Amino acid sequence: DMRIAEASDDDEEQEKHEAAQTHTMHTGTRFNTPLWLATGLSALRFVKVQLPKWYGADFINLALADPETANLHTKNAYFFEVGAILAKKLDNSRVGDFVCEMFLSRIKQIIVLILHSSMQDHQSAFVHKLTSLEQRFYDKGVQALSDYKVWRGGLGAQVNHARVMGSRKKVKLS
Repeated sequence: DMRIAEASDDDEEQEKHEAAQTHTMHTGTRFNTPLWLATGLSALRFVKVQLPKWYGADFINLALADPETANLHTKNAYFFEVGAILAKKLDNSRVGDFVCEMFLSRIKQIIVLILHSSMQDHQSAFVHKLTSLEQRFYDKGVQALSDYKVWRGGLGAQVNHARVMGSRKKVKLS
Protein backbone atom coordinates (compact mmCIF):
# COMPACT_ATOMS: atom_id res chain seq x y z
CA ASP A 1 0.00 0.00 0.00
CA MET A 2 2.74 2.43 0.97
CA ARG A 3 4.79 1.76 -2.15
CA ILE A 4 1.83 2.42 -4.42
CA ALA A 5 1.21 5.79 -2.77
CA GLU A 6 4.89 6.73 -3.08
CA ALA A 7 4.95 5.79 -6.74
CA SER A 8 1.86 7.89 -7.47
CA ASP A 9 3.37 10.89 -5.61
CA ASP A 10 6.49 10.62 -7.74
CA ASP A 11 4.36 10.36 -10.87
CA GLU A 12 2.44 13.49 -9.87
CA GLU A 13 5.67 15.41 -9.27
CA GLN A 14 7.02 14.26 -12.63
CA GLU A 15 3.82 15.38 -14.38
CA LYS A 16 3.94 18.77 -12.63
CA HIS A 17 7.57 19.21 -13.67
CA GLU A 18 6.80 18.29 -17.29
CA ALA A 19 3.80 20.65 -17.33
CA ALA A 20 5.92 23.46 -15.92
CA GLN A 21 8.51 22.91 -18.64
CA THR A 22 5.90 23.13 -21.40
CA HIS A 23 4.56 26.45 -20.03
CA THR A 24 7.95 28.08 -19.52
CA MET A 25 8.86 31.06 -21.70
CA HIS A 26 12.43 31.42 -22.76
CA THR A 27 14.31 34.68 -23.10
CA GLY A 28 13.53 36.37 -26.41
CA THR A 29 10.05 34.88 -26.76
CA ARG A 30 7.69 37.34 -28.47
CA PHE A 31 3.97 37.40 -27.83
CA ASN A 32 1.03 39.77 -28.09
CA THR A 33 -0.56 40.96 -24.89
CA PRO A 34 -3.01 43.69 -23.87
CA LEU A 35 -1.46 47.11 -23.34
CA TRP A 36 -2.40 47.27 -19.66
CA LEU A 37 -0.67 43.95 -19.00
CA ALA A 38 2.40 44.79 -21.07
CA THR A 39 2.97 48.12 -19.32
CA GLY A 40 2.46 46.52 -15.91
CA LEU A 41 4.90 43.69 -16.61
CA SER A 42 7.34 46.15 -18.14
CA ALA A 43 7.27 48.30 -15.01
CA LEU A 44 8.18 45.20 -13.02
CA ARG A 45 10.93 44.46 -15.58
CA PHE A 46 9.49 41.06 -16.47
CA VAL A 47 9.11 41.92 -20.15
CA LYS A 48 10.43 44.42 -22.67
CA VAL A 49 7.70 46.17 -24.65
CA GLN A 50 8.28 46.62 -28.38
CA LEU A 51 6.35 48.91 -30.66
CA PRO A 52 3.85 47.33 -33.05
CA LYS A 53 4.89 47.57 -36.69
CA TRP A 54 2.37 50.33 -37.38
CA TYR A 55 4.45 52.67 -35.22
CA GLY A 56 7.60 51.68 -37.12
CA ALA A 57 9.62 53.84 -39.53
CA ASP A 58 8.10 52.36 -42.72
CA PHE A 59 4.51 53.02 -41.69
CA ILE A 60 5.34 56.45 -40.25
CA ASN A 61 6.89 57.58 -43.54
CA LEU A 62 3.99 56.19 -45.58
CA ALA A 63 1.31 57.61 -43.28
CA LEU A 64 2.84 61.08 -43.05
CA ALA A 65 3.11 61.26 -46.85
CA ASP A 66 -0.68 61.08 -47.13
CA PRO A 67 -2.43 60.92 -43.73
CA GLU A 68 -5.94 60.72 -45.20
CA THR A 69 -5.28 57.44 -47.01
CA ALA A 70 -3.94 55.60 -43.95
CA ASN A 71 -6.56 53.19 -42.66
CA LEU A 72 -5.85 53.53 -38.96
CA HIS A 73 -9.02 51.69 -37.98
CA THR A 74 -7.63 48.40 -39.30
CA LYS A 75 -4.37 48.96 -37.43
CA ASN A 76 -6.01 49.71 -34.10
CA ALA A 77 -9.34 51.36 -33.30
CA TYR A 78 -7.49 53.21 -30.51
CA PHE A 79 -4.44 54.12 -32.62
CA PHE A 80 -3.79 57.55 -31.09
CA GLU A 81 -4.44 56.56 -27.50
CA VAL A 82 -2.18 53.49 -27.69
CA GLY A 83 0.50 55.47 -29.52
CA ALA A 84 0.52 58.18 -26.88
CA ILE A 85 0.77 55.65 -24.05
CA LEU A 86 3.57 53.70 -25.75
CA ALA A 87 5.48 56.88 -26.62
CA LYS A 88 5.37 57.95 -22.97
CA LYS A 89 6.15 54.53 -21.47
CA LEU A 90 9.01 53.84 -23.90
CA ASP A 91 10.21 57.46 -23.86
CA ASN A 92 10.03 57.49 -27.66
CA SER A 93 9.62 61.08 -28.85
CA ARG A 94 9.56 60.00 -32.50
CA VAL A 95 6.37 58.00 -32.00
CA GLY A 96 4.89 60.79 -29.87
CA ASP A 97 5.62 63.37 -32.59
CA PHE A 98 4.18 61.06 -35.25
CA VAL A 99 0.96 60.48 -33.30
CA CYS A 100 0.48 64.22 -32.71
CA GLU A 101 1.20 65.19 -36.31
CA MET A 102 -1.02 62.44 -37.68
CA PHE A 103 -3.87 63.35 -35.33
CA LEU A 104 -3.78 67.05 -36.20
CA SER A 105 -3.60 66.35 -39.92
CA ARG A 106 -6.53 63.97 -39.83
CA ILE A 107 -8.65 66.23 -37.60
CA LYS A 108 -8.17 69.04 -40.13
CA GLN A 109 -9.33 66.69 -42.88
CA ILE A 110 -12.36 65.64 -40.81
CA ILE A 111 -13.35 69.28 -40.28
CA VAL A 112 -13.09 69.93 -44.03
CA LEU A 113 -15.17 66.82 -44.68
CA ILE A 114 -17.86 67.93 -42.20
CA LEU A 115 -18.07 71.46 -43.57
CA HIS A 116 -18.11 70.53 -47.27
CA SER A 117 -20.35 67.49 -47.26
CA SER A 118 -24.10 67.30 -47.29
CA MET A 119 -25.91 65.40 -44.57
CA GLN A 120 -26.74 62.53 -46.95
CA ASP A 121 -23.19 62.24 -48.25
CA HIS A 122 -21.32 61.63 -45.02
CA GLN A 123 -20.35 58.04 -45.76
CA SER A 124 -17.17 58.73 -47.76
CA ALA A 125 -14.28 56.29 -47.92
CA PHE A 126 -12.32 58.38 -45.43
CA VAL A 127 -15.02 58.00 -42.77
CA HIS A 128 -14.56 54.22 -42.82
CA LYS A 129 -10.85 54.64 -42.03
CA LEU A 130 -11.39 56.62 -38.82
CA THR A 131 -10.35 55.46 -35.39
CA SER A 132 -12.90 55.45 -32.57
CA LEU A 133 -11.75 58.88 -31.33
CA GLU A 134 -11.96 60.37 -34.83
CA GLN A 135 -15.36 58.78 -35.39
CA ARG A 136 -16.74 60.39 -32.22
CA PHE A 137 -15.29 63.75 -33.30
CA TYR A 138 -16.84 63.35 -36.76
CA ASP A 139 -20.27 62.40 -35.37
CA LYS A 140 -20.28 65.34 -32.93
CA GLY A 141 -19.21 67.68 -35.74
CA VAL A 142 -21.99 66.50 -38.06
CA GLN A 143 -24.54 66.92 -35.26
CA ALA A 144 -23.22 70.41 -34.38
CA LEU A 145 -23.38 71.50 -38.03
CA SER A 146 -26.92 70.17 -38.32
CA ASP A 147 -27.97 72.03 -35.16
CA TYR A 148 -26.33 75.20 -36.43
CA LYS A 149 -28.15 74.99 -39.78
CA VAL A 150 -31.48 74.55 -37.99
CA TRP A 151 -30.75 77.53 -35.74
CA ARG A 152 -29.44 79.70 -38.60
CA GLY A 153 -32.36 78.81 -40.85
CA GLY A 154 -34.84 80.18 -38.36
CA LEU A 155 -36.57 76.84 -37.94
CA GLY A 156 -36.17 77.23 -34.22
CA ALA A 157 -38.04 80.56 -34.09
CA GLN A 158 -39.34 79.90 -30.62
CA VAL A 159 -36.90 80.18 -27.78
CA ASN A 160 -35.98 76.80 -26.38
CA HIS A 161 -33.91 76.14 -23.32
CA ALA A 162 -30.55 74.55 -23.95
CA ARG A 163 -30.35 70.85 -23.18
CA VAL A 164 -28.05 71.62 -20.26
CA MET A 165 -30.53 74.07 -18.77
CA GLY A 166 -33.54 71.80 -19.20
CA SER A 167 -33.46 70.27 -15.73
CA ARG A 168 -32.57 73.45 -13.85
CA LYS A 169 -34.88 74.43 -11.01
CA LYS A 170 -35.59 77.91 -9.74
CA VAL A 171 -33.80 78.81 -6.55
CA LYS A 172 -35.44 81.19 -4.11
CA LEU A 173 -33.04 83.60 -2.49
CA SER A 174 -33.87 84.71 1.01
